[in-house]
Amino acid sequence: MSLITVRCPECREQIQLNDEKEFGFCMNCGHRIEVASVRPPVKNETPKEPEIPKELKTTYEKAKAGDVNAQYELGNCYMTGKIVHQDFEQALIWLNKAADQGEPFAMYNIGILYSCGHGVKQNCSKAQLWFAKANEHGLIDRINEAKAKQKSQ
Repeated sequence: MSLITVRCPECREQIQLNDEKEFGFCMNCGHRIEVASVRPPVKNETPKEPEIPKELKTTYEKAKAGDVNAQYELGNCYMTGKIVHQDFEQALIWLNKAADQGEPFAMYNIGILYSCGHGVKQNCSKAQLWFAKANEHGLIDRINEAKAKQKSQ
C-alpha cells in the first residue's frame, strides 16, 4: 500500500489516499475522490491535456501561447462555469497568468475567489490585496472605458 497526499476538490483539505484503491473519501467533508484523477503522473507519462470544448479551442491555444486576453477569458470561463465545467483551480491558474501580465480584471477576479474561498482558503486580507492591485493597474479606468464604449454603441 502506498499513500498519496492530495487536496480534496470539495473542501480543499489536504488528505491522504491509498493509491491502490479506485477511490477514497475525504475525512473532512466525505467527498468521494477518484484516485486515478489525483494520482501524480508516472515518470515518462505526460499529463493529459484538459478537454476543451470546440468553442474555446482557439482561446485555449492563444492562452497557452501567452495571450493575456485569452488567459483572462479562459480563467473567467472556468471561474463562472460558462462553456466549461466550473473549476476554480483552473480559473486560478489562468487568471494568475493574466494577472502576471498586468490584467486588472484578472486581479479583481482572483480577489473575488479569495473573498469567497473558491479554489483557495478564504482570506479577506489576500482578497483586499488583489483588489488594491487591480485598482493600481487601472481597473477603474478600464471599467469607465467599457461604460463609455457601451454608451456610444
